[in-house]
Amino acid sequence: MSFLREQNRIGLAIGIGLILLFSLLFFQYYGMWQERMGPPPVGKNYWTLYTKALAKDPIGIMFYLETGSSPFLRYFLFGLLWIWCAYLAGRLWPRHQHIVDRMFWSNFWWCIYATIFVMLAWTFGAVAQYYSWYACPAPGYCSPQPQGMMDKYTHFLSMGALAAMVLTVNFEDLLGLHGRTGRILELAIVLSFVFFLPMYWEYAELGDPARYTSTYIDAVTDFFVSTLGGIVNILVYNLVVPYEEAVGGYHQSFIASKEGPC
Repeated sequence: MSFLREQNRIGLAIGIGLILLFSLLFFQYYGMWQERMGPPPVGKNYWTLYTKALAKDPIGIMFYLETGSSPFLRYFLFGLLWIWCAYLAGRLWPRHQHIVDRMFWSNFWWCIYATIFVMLAWTFGAVAQYYSWYACPAPGYCSPQPQGMMDKYTHFLSMGALAAMVLTVNFEDLLGLHGRTGRILELAIVLSFVFFLPMYWEYAELGDPARYTSTYIDAVTDFFVSTLGGIVNILVYNLVVPYEEAVGGYHQSFIASKEGPC
């Protein structure tokens, strides 16, 4: 928590006060909105179905399903290996730490967070295929809002998981960028990926009308929720992983402790 000790105490107190104020206002108006809106429509308890499916056959659901996007989801395993290998390489071979740091930049807590997020994206997407929540009732017809909010959850989680993998790459040092401009360009690279991939997904759905019915509103909300998943993990990464500049083959911290990554 060293970054808190470095802050102006009065400014920090005001900032925390504003966060609490807006949070209280949010919950106040959320309660008023919910009271006027009425109870939500009765739907499936996705969390219960999710846990039951994984308890029944976790290996089969994660590795042996062939429906829909199930084969693609299995590649998340390589994403997890990528995240951890990139982190552990420099720790296992400390003499080459500076070389590894120029290619990958993360720390232990980011790896833990990314692992939880990727596993949630993998298992929830697989369970959605297991229950055929995306299945069309007849050829050429799919509900524009398949099973309520489930479609939005999978979009948010999938894009967030992919962004977590890309964020491990140290674009700033790989491209020889420096300072604040380099940091902004690095984030812009990841953000451009976060915008591109959901747009490709929505375009691909239009090219397969036998499997997908993609209305304008549904496509826009899918795109928004997907990019939100990526942006959330960009923010988490920048909160958890210290920003450091490569100087003479080593990293010099700008905002964190002198010890570098965990």
